[in-house]
Amino acid sequence: MKKPTQSEIFTDVKDFVSKFSRFPVHKLKDNFILKSHPLKMNNPQLISMALALRGYVKNFEPNATVLATEIKKSNLTVALLCNLINNKINH
Repeated sequence: MKKPTQSEIFTDVKDFVSKFSRFPVHKLKDNFILKSHPLKMNNPQLISMALALRGYVKNFEPNATVLATEIKKSNLTVALLCNLINNKINH
């Protein structure tokens, strides 16, 4: 399967964040911290999203994985998450 471009990955990751945080994707900003206002994602939401992102990454890069500990970091922003997933797929 062809690997997605950086912009496709960023769009997909933002869709994941929107879905798991129940926050509208069109209002999502790169500097939003996942665990802080307005997203306020809790650990179960972050773990569920990590599992979904793991499947997304493995679809394109079977040897890469996403760990829940990477996603649950206290100051992880939407932009940092996008970069993390992009680096896992296009390393």
